[in-house]
Amino acid sequence: MPSPDGTASRGGSGLGASGSPLRIRDFRRLLCARSLSFVGDGISQVAVTFAVLEVTRSAVAVGVVMAARAVPIVGFTLVSGVLADRYCRRRLMVISDVICLAGQATLTVLVLTHSATVVAAACLQALHGFGTALFQPASSGMIRDVVPDHSLRKANALLGVSGGISVAIGPAAGGAMIAATSPAFGLMADSVTFLASGALLLTIRRPAGRIPDGRGSRARADFRQGWREFVTRRWVLVSVAYFALYQMVVLAPLLVIGPVLFAGTEDGSRSWGLLLTCSGLGNVVGGLAAYRHTAGRILVTAYALTFPTLPPLVLLAAEAPVPLLAASMVVFGAGLSYADTLWNTALQGNVPANLVGRLSSYDWFGSTALRPLGLALAGPLAGAIGSHALLYTAAAAGTVMTIVALMPAEVRNLQGVERGLPAGGPVRADE
Repeated sequence: MPSPDGTASRGGSGLGASGSPLRIRDFRRLLCARSLSFVGDGISQVAVTFAVLEVTRSAVAVGVVMAARAVPIVGFTLVSGVLADRYCRRRLMVISDVICLAGQATLTVLVLTHSATVVAAACLQALHGFGTALFQPASSGMIRDVVPDHSLRKANALLGVSGGISVAIGPAAGGAMIAATSPAFGLMADSVTFLASGALLLTIRRPAGRIPDGRGSRARADFRQGWREFVTRRWVLVSVAYFALYQMVVLAPLLVIGPVLFAGTEDGSRSWGLLLTCSGLGNVVGGLAAYRHTAGRILVTAYALTFPTLPPLVLLAAEAPVPLLAASMVVFGAGLSYADTLWNTALQGNVPANLVGRLSSYDWFGSTALRPLGLALAGPLAGAIGSHALLYTAAAAGTVMTIVALMPAEVRNLQGVERGLPAGGPVRADE
């Protein structure tokens, strides 16, 4: 079936309708680059947290550093969405890797020389967040560039599987490195993954990116068009609002309170790294399930899959044994991975190709808008009402939010891929 830009396939593969995206050379390289980044993110998630805890054992400090990384994602993602629809997406992703490499390498030096402070860590994580904001819309558009529409679900599922394997490796490696040496070596390993990812992206051939408005289009007009497309799709508005609340109410308490609870125990970094690894293993399970099975009502299935992500909050609050927590984190990761694959497929398959970057940027902006607030408030709220009460409250609120988000008919009735979406304008690959 022809793709939206009128070509039989993208990436020069000649992929048939039943073929695997792995037959596409550029997708394989994109997959490898993303996998390396996922490994680094898994290592970094443990390394940065315990680097801060070496400076001060404060849940507030951990939340502030995490929030500092999230703020630029909120502030810059809309701009990066316009850039992703106007310029070479591969180049933007490479620039992102260079920015993240600079931030993590600098923090590595500070930790090694015992010069790290909470303020310095927060500033450098903010730089990391800036790079992430630049990366995400370009990455989403890049998938649409190199993979034909009939393989989008499989491509997103493979990214989920790869991410799950990588995340399973990353936290375990990070926890082991930190326990044996110091957080600096975890940060150093993360820096190396950014270097390798950027090098791989440079080998991808120039994709046939779709730039709708040409070289003379204005950024302000691009913003306005992206906003109009965003607000006229109620299923996107509801979903992004739900994701924003989910990040603030469910994920933020888990990511801040979890490592703090384990920091005071023997082998705390290993235990927390194990739980994150189990989440990564769950990502693999969810990605494989999404690869093999699709859903007619794609958002109903995606939202329902967030219910299994709530038990870890309850079990943490109940001080459950680590093996039981580990099992719940496998289910947590599987639900998130499958849901994420379905959402990405829904967005990429129901939006014209030339608007994917901007709609993805609105998705990332809205979905992460409340994340810094949630991360910053988790520590003070835990101090005010207690860590256990906060975790129970988060689980209850997550249940209510999911039920409410499923009510609009546009959400319940959305199908997987809308066939024959127009590209919306001329094709240009900016090199």
